[in-house]
Order: sequence, then structure tokens, then C-alpha cells
Amino acid sequence: MYKKFNSKMLLGILGILLIFAVIVIIVDSKKGERSFRAKMIDEDTSGITRIIIDPRSEKASLIELSRKKDGWNVSSGKETYSADQMMIANILAILADMKPQRVVARNKSAWSEYDVTDSAATKIKVYAGKKRSSELYIGRFNYQQPKNQQQSYYGQQRGTLSTYVRLAGDNEVYVVEGFLGMSFNRTVSDFRDKTLLKSNPEDWTRLVYDYPADSSFTLTKENGKWMIGSWQADSVLVSNYFRSISALTNASIVENPLQRSQAPVYALKIEGNNFTRPLTIEAFPADTTTKFLITSSMNEGVFFDGAHSGLTERIFIDQNKLLGKGDSVIK
Repeated sequence: MYKKFNSKMLLGILGILLIFAVIVIIVDSKKGERSFRAKMIDEDTSGITRIIIDPRSEKASLIELSRKKDGWNVSSGKETYSADQMMIANILAILADMKPQRVVARNKSAWSEYDVTDSAATKIKVYAGKKRSSELYIGRFNYQQPKNQQQSYYGQQRGTLSTYVRLAGDNEVYVVEGFLGMSFNRTVSDFRDKTLLKSNPEDWTRLVYDYPADSSFTLTKENGKWMIGSWQADSVLVSNYFRSISALTNASIVENPLQRSQAPVYALKIEGNNFTRPLTIEAFPADTTTKFLITSSMNEGVFFDGAHSGLTERIFIDQNKLLGKGDSVIK
């Protein structure tokens, strides 16, 4: 009887110990779980309709990015422009992938250390419809050297860039991967559409160059060959030229340009298959520094500095350039 009682007691003790061990394991496992938010932005980027950026620079104005039926616009003050759609897509991708890596502060007294105060941060307000869904404070960035400074088989190891971020209404300061300030702390000009030409040369059939005096000419595709009048153009030179202008952008937007003439000095008209209308690029005379203001039908009302990166000479070439006769400078 005594032995039977001892066996029951031992089994009971073992059962209690087993339950206690299970509880300890569960508690320990929960200690390793993430104790902070998984994403900085809960809103699906497809539902974002407006983004307001308050840059860190005191001289910079508020920038508003707004979604329209045919794309995104960028505005500042009373001025509204067509936005660089690729840049907006990049902004949305950054917001979608903005995930905290760890918490570096949980107290308001530490905000200034990470530049996430109201006066030091770049502020981002995200809207879904008319409702503001998120507000972020983008602070300073941090560069961390690689732990192993030795050069690997594939080359020099890289460090990691991260940015301190705070959510409005929260005390926590998070570390987020990437140099976010470079993407958000910009001017309205940075977000503007800088496209001059974007078209597939395979669709082109006729290019008309309208130049002063008798230097005008027409490049026409006939039976798969490019012709200037009765002369056949060099196929390699034509291909290289088309490649250089078919996806043409330029960062040198001229604000409030003063045109000295209503008529362009140089003009290029591109016709092609499946075109609803020809594409046109025109060069208007400007000051001695800019020389020409360049504009196109793909980005109407926007003028570019013709002297920047040799833009004028790149577009408006002499027919000799395509015929392989040496002189490529327009007269």
C-alpha cells in the first residue's frame, strides 16, 4: 500500500514538473518575439491618394504629391506640375517596405538625439482618400561599418545605411533600413516630370528636321532603310542616334523662361505607326548662357536648358551625321 502510494505521488510530482516546464518554455519563447510594430505604414500603397512632404530645409516649401486618373501630379504653393511617375513609384515602394529593425528610444527626451523632433525632421503625411492614415518623422541617418573589415572573395564588404523614424503620436524612435532622407528631403523640381521624349524607334517612320535657311531635311523609312532624299543613311549611325534620343530626359528645367521669339529656331517632328499625333521637339532662342530653351509635345509647357549636357546638339543634328560625312553640328 505504501509503495503504491509513493508511485502515485511520484507520478503526480512528475506531472506538475512537466506542466511547469511547458510553461517556462512558452514564456521564454515569447520573450524572443517582436515587441514592436512590423511596418511603419499600415495603408496599402494602392490606396494612397496623397502624400505631403515638409522638407527639413527651412527654405523649402511644402510638397504635395497627388494621384490623378492619368498619373501623379506634384504641387507647391499655387503651382502644379506633372510628376516623375518613376520617382513616385519609388516613393510608394519605400513606404511599403519601410519596416522597423529595432527600437532605439522610447522616451520623448531622446527625440532630439535622432533628429525626429517637429523642427528637425522631414515630415511625411500619407492620405487614403480624404483621411490621413499615417504621419512620419524622418530623422538623421546612420552608417554602420561592417563587423568584419577584411576584404571578402567578392570584394570590399559594405556597411549598412539606416534612418531614424518616428510615428506621430508615438514616443518610440525606430531604426529603418536605407537612407530615407535622400528620397524625401527634396525640392518640387526634383519631383517634376523631366521627360522630353519617350518612344520606341521601331515605330518611327518619318522624322522632319525644320532648320534655318536651307539646312532642313527629312529622314524617311523606305523598305526597311532610312533615306534622306535619294541618299541612304548609315544604319549604325541612325540606330545610335535613335537610341540616344528615344528615352530622353533632362534635369535642367528652366523656371519662368523668357522667350525672345514666338517661333522656334529648330524643330523636330517624329511620325510613326500607331501615333495619334506626331511627337514634336522645339528649340527657342534664349540668353547667351542657355542659348536655347527646349520643349516637347510629351511634356508641354516645360522648358529645358539647351546648353545642359549638350542637349541641343544631341537632338538637332545635321544630316551629315546620319550620312557618315563627318560634320554633325547644325548650322
